[in-house]
Amino acid sequence: MKSVSGVKKENTRQCQDQASMTNVLVKPSVAAGQLLATVFDSLSNEIVILDLSGNILYANQAWKTLIKSDMQVFSKLQVGRNLKELSRLHVEMPENDLIRLCRDFEDFVSKKIKNYSIEFEHHEEQEGRTSRVSFSALETEAQSFVVLNLEDISLRKRALEDLQEKQNELETLLNAAPIYIWHKDVHNNLIRVNQAAAKAKQMPLDELEGRSMYELVSEAVADTFFQDDLEVIRTGKPKYDIIERMYPKQGGSRWIHTNKAPCFDLQGNVTGVIVASQDITDRIYAQTLLQNIIDITEEGFFVIDKDQGVVQANQSLLALLGFDQMDQVLGKSIQELFKSGLIQDNVDIFDLCEEKGFLKDQDLTFENNQGQCKHVVINAVLQYTDEGRRLSALCRDITQRKEAEQKLRSYASKLMIVEERERRRIATVLHDHVGQLLAMANLKLTALTQKAEAPSSDMLTSIQQLIQDANSYAKTLTVELSPPILYEVGLGAAIQWLLEKFQTESGISYQFKHDELDVLINNELRSLLYQAVKELLHNVVKHSQASRVAASLLRVDDAVEIKIEDDGIGFDTKKLKNYDDVSKGFGLFNIREHIYYLGGSMRICSKQGHGTTVYLHATL
Repeated sequence: MKSVSGVKKENTRQCQDQASMTNVLVKPSVAAGQLLATVFDSLSNEIVILDLSGNILYANQAWKTLIKSDMQVFSKLQVGRNLKELSRLHVEMPENDLIRLCRDFEDFVSKKIKNYSIEFEHHEEQEGRTSRVSFSALETEAQSFVVLNLEDISLRKRALEDLQEKQNELETLLNAAPIYIWHKDVHNNLIRVNQAAAKAKQMPLDELEGRSMYELVSEAVADTFFQDDLEVIRTGKPKYDIIERMYPKQGGSRWIHTNKAPCFDLQGNVTGVIVASQDITDRIYAQTLLQNIIDITEEGFFVIDKDQGVVQANQSLLALLGFDQMDQVLGKSIQELFKSGLIQDNVDIFDLCEEKGFLKDQDLTFENNQGQCKHVVINAVLQYTDEGRRLSALCRDITQRKEAEQKLRSYASKLMIVEERERRRIATVLHDHVGQLLAMANLKLTALTQKAEAPSSDMLTSIQQLIQDANSYAKTLTVELSPPILYEVGLGAAIQWLLEKFQTESGISYQFKHDELDVLINNELRSLLYQAVKELLHNVVKHSQASRVAASLLRVDDAVEIKIEDDGIGFDTKKLKNYDDVSKGFGLFNIREHIYYLGGSMRICSKQGHGTTVYLHATL
C-alpha cells in the first residue's frame, strides 16, 4: 500500500502535468484553450499531445474511445521510451512498426526530419482497421510539444483497393477484347490504348500512348478521325456506327466500324474521346459476295420483317412478281406480294416457320402484278435479330414445270381414255367375234364327234375341250379388259358384281347401296369410276386387314359420289403428301389425276387404328 505522502506526490505530479497541458491549451487565454480542447474533442481523428520526452499530456475524446481508458493511463505513458507502456494502447501495432514509431519520434524531436507518417493494421472487436500516424510540432512561448494524429483510413484504403481491383479487371477486359480501344484527348493525342489496338499498329503500348494520331496515320486519315472526335467533344454526345475505309501504309484497304463516346471530368467538362473500332473487312467482303450471289441467282430472294414488310429483295424476285422498280416491293407484306396466293388465306408464313425455324418446299400459286399465274416453291429461314423476327426466303419459279406436268397429266388422262376405248374394242371383238367363232367350232366338233368312231372320237373330244377352255379364257379376258355389264347394265351393277367377286376372293363381307345414275354418267366417267373402285378394293385387300367394306354410289347435287369405307387398321394420311411419287402409290396417283382431269376430286380420311374412307367426287 502506498503511503499518504506517496499518494500526495503522485497526485501532485498528475496535477502538474494537467496544469502544464492546461497552460498549453489556455494560453494566450482561458477561452482560447477551452475552444481548442473543444475543437480537438469534436474531431474524428485520434489526437494526442506529447512533450518532447514522449509523455502524453492530452488526448481527445476520439483517442479515449479508441483505447477505452482515461488520463491516468496517458500520464504513465512515454511513447518514445517505454514499449511495454505503448502496447497498453491495444493498438496491436506490429513490432517493426512500433520500433520505427519510437525511433522516428526521437528523430522528429531532434529535428532530424520535418514530417512523418506510417500506416499499420489495428484490430478492434474482430474488425480490421488501418490507421495513418503523423507527427507535427506545436510551439508555445514557454514550451514545445508534439501532436500525434491517428487517422482511420480503413474505408479509404478499402475503396482504393476496390478501385484498383476494378481497374485491374477493366485492364484485363480491355486487353482481352478483340476490338481496338483508343482513349484520346481533345488534341487528338493518345492517352491509352489496349493490346488489340497496339497489335493492329504493330507497336508496343508504351510507344503508342502519348503520341499524336498524326504520327501514326496519314494526315488525311487523321483529319477524318479528328473531325468525328470534334463533333463528339463539341456536342458531348456519342456517335455510333461510323463505317470508314482505311488505306494502311503496307498497302490494300480495310473497312473499320467505329463507335465514339465522350469522356467527362468531375465538373462535367469533356476531356477526351473513347473510340471503339473493329475491323469488319472480312464481313464486308462476305456480305458483298453474298449480295453478288443473290443478285445473279435465278431464284427470287427476299428478307421480310413481320412489321416492316420486305426489307431486301433481288431482281429475280421483281421479275417473278411482275414489278419494274425495287421501291414497288420494299415495305410490302407477304399478302401484298403474293396476292391471290395460298398464304393470303389467313396463313402466316412466320407462324409456319415458328415450329422448326424454317419452311421447306412450300408450294404456292398466285397471280403476279401483271396478271400472270405463277407457281413457286418457297424455302425460308426464320431469324431473330435486334430489330425482331425476320424471314429470309428463296422462291423458285416452277411455273413451266407445273404447266409441263399439267400437260403430261392431260396426255396421261387422254391416253387412259384411248386405252379404255381400245380395251373395250378388244373386249367386244373377243366377245362378239372370237367368242362366237369358238362357240360355232365347238358345235361343229360336237356333231362330228357323234358321227366319228373310236379312236377318232376320243381325239375330237380332246380338241373340243381345248376349244371350250379357249372360249372360257376369252370370256374371262373380256371381263378383265372391259366388263360388258358396265356398259350393258350400268355402273351400279358393275360395282355390285365387282364387290361379289371381291368377297368371294378375299372373304371380306360388304354392303352396297346406290342410286339409279347410269343414264347420267357418260362412258368415259363410268369406266374411270369403275377402275377407281377396283383399285381401292385391291388396296383394302393388300393393306387394310379389314373384315368389312361399305360402299355407296349416290348423287349429290349435280355430281356423283362414291364412298369406299373399311374397318381396317387405317394409316397416317400425312404420308400421302408424297404420293406424287409414283413408287409410293401409283394406283392412288392415277385415280386422283384422272378424276381431276375429268373435273372431279378424291379425298382420303384415315386414322391409325380407325379404318379408312375414300370419297370419289365427279361432276355429272
